[in-house]
Amino acid sequence: MNASFSILLPFIFIPFILCESPIEEHVYIGDDFKYSLDFEEGNKAIGVERVFFDEAVNGEFRWYYYFCGKVTEKYEKKCGTWIDKKGNKVKGPTRKVTLTEKEIIISKVTMRDEGYYTAIFGDNNQETSNVRLVVKTRSSQPPPKHC
Repeated sequence: MNASFSILLPFIFIPFILCESPIEEHVYIGDDFKYSLDFEEGNKAIGVERVFFDEAVNGEFRWYYYFCGKVTEKYEKKCGTWIDKKGNKVKGPTRKVTLTEKEIIISKVTMRDEGYYTAIFGDNNQETSNVRLVVKTRSSQPPPKHC
């Protein structure tokens, strides 16, 4: 019995080791979403990518936001605003995006801001985490009382 368990043990843990789930960040409507850059060379981020699915058109979209003063000439004219993968300015989003030393802050999120966010670096080999933003509504009910 013990030998059988030893043989099965690696097969039990392999799916957990191979499965890389994105980090989930739950934020209430109207609050700020803070994407941490607190890792080695995180201060070299030049922008943020947002990937989301739009059910109305049944398609996936990628938007990019580049920080002015952090990008090369290629992106200088497109910095400070959300752009699509073709480089066109995206109409609609007006969220203020701020870069600090340790985080990217997207102010006053709404349900439309849900999606996956990843920091962009000039060096494409830079590792970064993929964060799934989940926006929640505040409950009008008071929190339950504990005895």
